[in-house]
Amino acid sequence: MSKYTFSQIEQNVAEIANRDNYTPDFLYELLAAYGRPTSSITMLKNGALNKATKDGEVLQKDVVYFRVVPKGTMLEAEVLISNDLVDKYKPRYIVVTDLTDMAAKDLKKGDTLSIHIRDIDRNFTFFYGWSGNEKIEEKEESELDRRAADCMKDLYDAIEHDNEKKILDKDLNFRHNLNLFFSRLLFCFFAEDTGLFQKNLFSDSVKNFTETDGSDTREFLERVFDALDTADKSAMGQPFADFPYVDGSIFDSKYNKIEVPEFGPESRYMLLRCSNFNWSDINPDIFGTIFQGIVDPNLRGQNGMDYTSVSNINKVIEPLFMDELEAEFEKGFESDSRVKDKVSRRLKHLDELWNRISKIKIFDPACGSGNFLIISYKRLRELELRILQEKMMLQGSSVIVGRFKSRIELKNFYGIELEDFPRELAVLSMFIAEHQMNMVFNEEFGKKIEMLPIEDNPNIVCGNAARLDWQEVCPNRGHNVIKATYQENSLFGESFDYGVPNKTELNFEYDEIYVIGNPPYKGTRNQTQDQKNDKKVVLDGIEGEKNLDYVAIWFVKAADYIRGTIAKSCFVSTNSITQGEQVHILWPHILDDDVEIGFAYTSFKWTNNATNQAGVTVVIISLQNKCNADKRLFTDGVIQKCDYINGFLVPMRPIYVNRESKSISGLPPMTYGNHTGGSKDLFLTPAERNTILNDYPEAKRIIRPTKGSAEFIRGIERYCLWIMDDDLDFAMSIPPIKKRIEMIYEDRINSKEPGKKGLASRPHQFRDLTTAIKNEIIVPIVSSERRDYFVCGYLDADVIIPNSAQAIYDPEIYVFAILESKMHMAWIKTVCGKLETRYRYSSTLGYNTFPCPPLTSAQKEALSKSAESILMMRENHSEMTLAEMYDSDKMPADLKRVHEDNDVLVDLLYRNHAFGSDEERLTTLFDLYEKMINR
Repeated sequence: MSKYTFSQIEQNVAEIANRDNYTPDFLYELLAAYGRPTSSITMLKNGALNKATKDGEVLQKDVVYFRVVPKGTMLEAEVLISNDLVDKYKPRYIVVTDLTDMAAKDLKKGDTLSIHIRDIDRNFTFFYGWSGNEKIEEKEESELDRRAADCMKDLYDAIEHDNEKKILDKDLNFRHNLNLFFSRLLFCFFAEDTGLFQKNLFSDSVKNFTETDGSDTREFLERVFDALDTADKSAMGQPFADFPYVDGSIFDSKYNKIEVPEFGPESRYMLLRCSNFNWSDINPDIFGTIFQGIVDPNLRGQNGMDYTSVSNINKVIEPLFMDELEAEFEKGFESDSRVKDKVSRRLKHLDELWNRISKIKIFDPACGSGNFLIISYKRLRELELRILQEKMMLQGSSVIVGRFKSRIELKNFYGIELEDFPRELAVLSMFIAEHQMNMVFNEEFGKKIEMLPIEDNPNIVCGNAARLDWQEVCPNRGHNVIKATYQENSLFGESFDYGVPNKTELNFEYDEIYVIGNPPYKGTRNQTQDQKNDKKVVLDGIEGEKNLDYVAIWFVKAADYIRGTIAKSCFVSTNSITQGEQVHILWPHILDDDVEIGFAYTSFKWTNNATNQAGVTVVIISLQNKCNADKRLFTDGVIQKCDYINGFLVPMRPIYVNRESKSISGLPPMTYGNHTGGSKDLFLTPAERNTILNDYPEAKRIIRPTKGSAEFIRGIERYCLWIMDDDLDFAMSIPPIKKRIEMIYEDRINSKEPGKKGLASRPHQFRDLTTAIKNEIIVPIVSSERRDYFVCGYLDADVIIPNSAQAIYDPEIYVFAILESKMHMAWIKTVCGKLETRYRYSSTLGYNTFPCPPLTSAQKEALSKSAESILMMRENHSEMTLAEMYDSDKMPADLKRVHEDNDVLVDLLYRNHAFGSDEERLTTLFDLYEKMINR
């Protein structure tokens, strides 16, 4: 389905509103306004998809039941709801109208609507479910999935309790067996609810033929599993002979010999409770959530496995290949006129597309329990179903249904998974997805496809994707192909062709492969020794590889895998690989004369349906071989087309920012604050300072206020001893200060650190002794992501800045205005990166590289006044800490206003009108940076 943004839908519906007259065809306009496919609407108009039995009615499965009536009242809508066809085809909306008024009901949410049709634009959100963008819908649909996962977790806990001795003995084989045992249970639950087994065969057998205390449940289940692995049932009695032969590795006693756990009354009860769910309604991708909820959490955290929601998976696969395939399906689709004289051409086009999608390979080299593979498979099967529906309309059903076998085969789906249990779940879930899609086909066309015995999928392998040769897992036969140029007559579509050979060249001897997934992230601090070794081997030759996230391995291997072929890749990653020093370490080894970024999503929060969501900030990046087509950058629902996307995810040619020892813009030097030399006794709390001054008021001249990052942002009062050599005798005359100096001496002289030990000769001082003459700017090293600005301070010269912050000594005040701008913030966020989720400031990587054009005296004066306004507004809110003042939800309106004025002022340094977004600012900044470093 083509996707429209919220504002696009609003605009589309507005074009339907405020008319004097309406015909029944306004329904088709309304469907189109929400992005329903053109081909689907045309077939609905032609009758191919219309399931209604009466004239004047339109009924599309899962979409709408529409009727023109003498008066469009809600009563008429309620009458329509009682129609048997509603139960059979489950339309989302009931709509009745007299072509002046309209009454509608949302059968999913229960909401109702009664309006004049001409007012539809005021109520356009009512039919938002047609758009495919409905977020609340996803949450509702996942509720059953979550409850099923919770139930399985309870069963897992109960079985652990009944097998406590093996747990205490740390029997690793038991944990392994238990995980595989659960994959067998999942299969049985699903099989008895979807027609693979007799209805309730498994649950009724457990309920009727085992004792309530669970004492014989283990033995009974072992016999059931043996029956499922036995083709010849002649020697078996009831109920075991009723279980079909499954085949495949899941019940293979040679391949997967497992020990079934012991059961007690509670665990047997929980087993039956889990079987009571209608597992036919469970999405196979939920097994990732179930897996996440029941497997050892330490193992899960170590290997970086997380469940990924369907909506997030679609962010990867839609722009990578599904949007193009959908467009290809719609391409050349003509309305009623094609039925007579253009059938043959349309059929040929459909057959070409069907042939193409039958050969597509999907490869996830970090597949976990298979979510990306599952959703990709289902989307391709759904497209195949639409192709068949239209072929039926053009040819007749017997031509297709009589010899149907899906051409979207599981053998074309490849994966690598480190652990064997999720690998087994991936194989099982893919089979379940196939069965569910076959059930859809049966419902649509009345032809049942037998699934048992099943075939294992050897293309989903267990191994370390970082070390395995991907070519051995999923051979890419397109290597050494001459790089193709953009062809308008490509089979792959004028708007979506990214370097694929043209139609005359394309014999499918080249593999159309899409490498996708959500690889393990793991920043440098959290990597295991094995993962560090993986990086050392795979990233050998990349200077600075120790500072790269673990996920960098997948991007480097993907670039090598697709280079010189028509294959493409797209991975989810933490946004750290597009920020800070990782950019100039990683991306020069990926983006070269052959490989480019085809599309990317800039930073957004990545959530899932798991009980403990993995709410990290991520990017999505697709790699492809270079071509002439537009690149696409997705930011907050807006798509920007551009010629290039670089490693910072900015629409420019590849550009890398290297550390600089001084400002390229001629700004005054920024340094770290004064390092203490590791001696905490140089600092004083307010109470300690007051105690000394009460007894020795003359000591005031050697006690100075100090502000580091925390003190400045949180408004914490703190002091320090600041003793010059000339004041040492005076300081030693004050007993409490003398005692501190002696303690510092002992600490330093006994230190094993040479640098600290060397400072024992001056125990009365910080290691560094830098101060300002008039004033200074304090720049915190980290700042909360909840702030729109990197909060700096303009301090008096008597304040000592320690090395927990950075400082600019005696600057002109206009510099403060530049640092407090969104222009500067956009640069820092991108170039410096983050510490966890907080913004991190680096003088050498952020401040010294910040491109600022030469300033006139008038511009400096205007900036100075703006800086003074910001500082004055802060004083007006002195009851708040700066942390409170700059929280995006609490920022005072007057302070926000002067900041906005300052933003405009700084923006105008770069062009003659303000910027509309940070993306625009970054484009200008990188362009200026490139000019400045090359001049």
